[in-house]
Amino acid sequence: MPPAALTPTPPRAHGLRIVVNGRCLIPPRTGVGRYCAGLLGALATRPEVEHITAFCGSALDGKRRLADRFFRTPLVPRLTARLLAGPAVRHLARRLGGAIYFEPNYMLVKYSGPAIATIHDLSALRFPEFHPARRVRLHERHLRSTLARADHLLTVSELVRREVMDLFGVAPGRITAVPCGVERSFRPRPLGDATLCRTLARHGLVAGGYVLSVGTLEPRKNLDTLLTAWQGLPAALRREHPLVLAGTSGWKSARLESRLVTLENAGCVRRLGFVPETDLPALYAGARLFVYPSLYEGFGLPPLEAMAAGVPVVTSRGTAMEEVAAGAALLVEPRDPDELGRALANALGSPELLRDLATRGLARAAEFNWERAADAIVALLEGLGA
Repeated sequence: MPPAALTPTPPRAHGLRIVVNGRCLIPPRTGVGRYCAGLLGALATRPEVEHITAFCGSALDGKRRLADRFFRTPLVPRLTARLLAGPAVRHLARRLGGAIYFEPNYMLVKYSGPAIATIHDLSALRFPEFHPARRVRLHERHLRSTLARADHLLTVSELVRREVMDLFGVAPGRITAVPCGVERSFRPRPLGDATLCRTLARHGLVAGGYVLSVGTLEPRKNLDTLLTAWQGLPAALRREHPLVLAGTSGWKSARLESRLVTLENAGCVRRLGFVPETDLPALYAGARLFVYPSLYEGFGLPPLEAMAAGVPVVTSRGTAMEEVAAGAALLVEPRDPDELGRALANALGSPELLRDLATRGLARAAEFNWERAADAIVALLEGLGA
C-alpha cells in the first residue's frame, strides 16, 4: 500500500506569534532564566517572528525591545507569578490570536493551542537525593503530562534528549536537542584591561591569580569532592592561585557550608556569594583556570562561558559537559578527588597546557550562539502550522 501523501502546511497569514511563560526571568535568575533571556532576545530579531509576549508577573509586549524590557518591567513576587502564569498565558494568547505557547521551564500550563516545552534535565527524577522534596514531587506529578500534551519538546543537549526518550518512551520525531548559546560579553580580555581590573578589584581579586568555580552551593555541583581535591594540592600552589567560588547558597548544603567556613578561615578558599550578571564576564576572563566537577547537568553553561572567555576548563567526564566541550577541556571522573586533584595540578603547572586548552576552548565556544538556537526553534515552530 503506497504511503499517504503529506498534506502541505497552508501558507501562514501572519508571522509567528509566541506567548512565553517568563516566570523564570524574575531575578535573581538561574541558568533557566538566562537561557530564556538569551533565546528570546535572538528570537525577537528573526523576521519570521511577528510578535513575542512574555509573562513574568506582568505582560511584556513588543518584539524588538523585548530583551531590554526584561530588566525594566516591574515584577511581582515569584509566588504570585506562579499562580498567575496559567491564566496570563491564556489571556495573552487570546489577545494575539493563533499564538504558539513556549514554556522554557519544563511544565506546560493548560493551553488549548500548539505548545512546546524545554526539558533542561531529568535530575529531579534521576537523582532525587540532590533536590528538595517539593521539587521532586512537582516533577513526579506533572512532567509526564507536559510530555504528553506538548506538540514538540526541546532539550538543551543530546544526552537529555536520549534520556527523555529512554525513560518516557517519547518518539524521536517529537523531541529535538537545541544547544544553548553563549552571550558575546563572554570573551577573552587582556589581564591589564582597566574594566577587567576594576571589576575584579570590587571582589578582591587579581586577574590571572585565581581558580574559579561558578554555581549554586548544592549537592549536584559536587563541591565536596572539589574541596577534597583542592586540599590535597601543595600549599604553595593554593596560595598562588586560591580557589574562588561564585554562587548563592542552595539546599542540602549545611555540611558544605560548615566545611567552607573552616577552609575560608584557613585562607584556602574564597566565597563571593551571588555575583551580578554584569560582573560574570570579567570574573570568568580573569581566572587562571575554571573547574566544574558537577555530577549531572542538562547542558553546563558555566564551562561554555569560561571557554568563550578564553579560560581553560576542567570538568566532568560522562556528562553533558563532555558533549559541550567536545575535546576542548580536561575531563575527570567527578567522584574521584585524586584524579581531579591531579588534573588541577597538571594544568596549573603547565603554561603550555593552559594555552592549548584556552585555544581549543575558544574555537569550540564559537560554535554556540543564541542566533543558531533561534534558527532551529523557528524552523520547529513553523512546522507546527499555527
